[in-house]
Amino acid sequence: MQRTLLALTFLLLTAVTCLAGQHPVRVTRTADDFYAAFDLDILIKTRFCSEQAFQEKALLRSGSFGELVFMDGTRCTVDTVYARTRLRRGTHNVTVTREGEGVYRLAGSERLLFASRCSTLALRDEAVLEMQDSLSGILHLHGDTCRVEGVFEAISY
Repeated sequence: MQRTLLALTFLLLTAVTCLAGQHPVRVTRTADDFYAAFDLDILIKTRFCSEQAFQEKALLRSGSFGELVFMDGTRCTVDTVYARTRLRRGTHNVTVTREGEGVYRLAGSERLLFASRCSTLALRDEAVLEMQDSLSGILHLHGDTCRVEGVFEAISY
């Protein structure tokens, strides 16, 4: 009986410290309204969030309102969470729109390309994406070449 009570108490205490819908993350701001949790292979798109972050601890909260909560108490509304996905190796003719510094949306999909240090403007512009493997590649856009470090797809979280 005492063992059962002790085990039940432990489970209840554990549940209180790890609430459902709360995910601890370490985020780095990569562009306006974009935060990357590189260790989890996710990108988080926020709404009007200007919190500077480099490997900062935060909580990603899901539920009726998604939130990114920083340790200093700053709260940012989460628009979308994207997880790294694979794209077939080879050359792809794509249409892209720049979402932010180094972040491009593939037209007609919920996929983003993360190309750090790439600032070429695009609004439904034709480009060539060369996937060297299924995770990374090169984006050729308006004569510029950008290193694609990941392809990300919108997920529910």
